[in-house]
Amino acid sequence: ERAGIKAGDRILAVDGEDATGWSVIEAVNKIRGPEGTDVVLTVEHIGSLDPVDITITRAIIPDPSVEITNVADTNYGRVKIDTFTAETAKEVREGVQELIDGGAKGIILDLRGNPGGLLSATVNVASEFLTDGLVTYEVDSRGQREDWKVKKGGHFPDIPLVTLVNNFSASGSEVLTGALQDHGRTVAIGTTTFGKGSVNLLRGLSNGGGVYLTIGRWFTPNGRVIEEIGIEPDVIVEFDRSAVGSNPQTSEAGDPQMEAAIKQLDFQVSQLTTAP
Repeated sequence: ERAGIKAGDRILAVDGEDATGWSVIEAVNKIRGPEGTDVVLTVEHIGSLDPVDITITRAIIPDPSVEITNVADTNYGRVKIDTFTAETAKEVREGVQELIDGGAKGIILDLRGNPGGLLSATVNVASEFLTDGLVTYEVDSRGQREDWKVKKGGHFPDIPLVTLVNNFSASGSEVLTGALQDHGRTVAIGTTTFGKGSVNLLRGLSNGGGVYLTIGRWFTPNGRVIEEIGIEPDVIVEFDRSAVGSNPQTSEAGDPQMEAAIKQLDFQVSQLTTAP
């Protein structure tokens, strides 16, 4: 994109080698290379018949899973987790600490639209806000149970916390929300989550098809099943995303779920300041 390549453009050659007959994997293998080296792509822009050579310097592309922002006109921070990767817990830890250092008195954990990711990363994120106990447990097809416990050393067990979810919050985001709810660590606001609380296995068949098998299910610490049911928020707040434009997840204006989260944090913070 920075070099001027747009959706719909065709890559005709890589370093002068005809690429029109390549598969996607072949093209990726040719285009990728050591950081700092150049690759020349011959590109036919959409709507143009004259190809151009574009030189691109290879680089590592950062792909953060966490977005940290201050909530306007409040002393709260927003932590938006898009997916759970190996780096998510570190990103959350650094981001929340940055918000606290900047004066944040409460955190809005935004899991709306989060489809899940690595279960280990989910456990690590939950452990930043909990002190002990379970994050989740898994029961397989034989009835055998495996516990995923809170890891010691969480950095934020006490800061007021509100979690936002919707019907697109699935898998790991449901595990995290359910754990925080069951431990009494958060108030969840939004709409009932997707209901993807299963462990699945894909097996290929000799005819080129496949079988997708469910081999286990996840439960919240208190034994609530997630699969096909989802996590019900403590406070139901509907939100028509189309009402605030094309990118509502980064907008606070006109977002009733964010407004409800702010009000909830106001209450939680006031309870702390008035406690004897």
